[in-house]
Amino acid sequence: MSAPAIGAAATPVENQITVSWTGITPTPGSYAIERADGACGSEGPYRPLGATVGPATSFTDTSRAGGFDYSYRVIAAADGAGRVPGEGRKRMRQRHRHG
Repeated sequence: MSAPAIGAAATPVENQITVSWTGITPTPGSYAIERADGACGSEGPYRPLGATVGPATSFTDTSRAGGFDYSYRVIAAADGAGRVPGEGRKRMRQRHRHG
C-alpha cells in the first residue's frame, strides 16, 4: 500500500482548516488524521485528531486555534475507525495566524 500524498490546505472559515490528499489504491477502510503542535521539522508528538471513511480525501479540523502552527499527518488505515494504521505516513504544515 502506498502513502497518501497530501495536497492543498484551505481555511474555509476562521479557526478551521481543511486538509486534502490524493487517495491511494486499493482504497483503505479509512484515513486517520493526526495533528502535532509546531511547524514540520520542529513539531511535537502527533495525536489522533479524527478519521474519514474509505474514499474520502479531505478532513476539516474545527478544533484549531488561530496564531499557532500545526503539522498534519494522514495515515491509510485498515478499518473504518482509523485505528489500524498502514505503512504510509505523510505530513504537511499549515500555519495560520489571526490579526
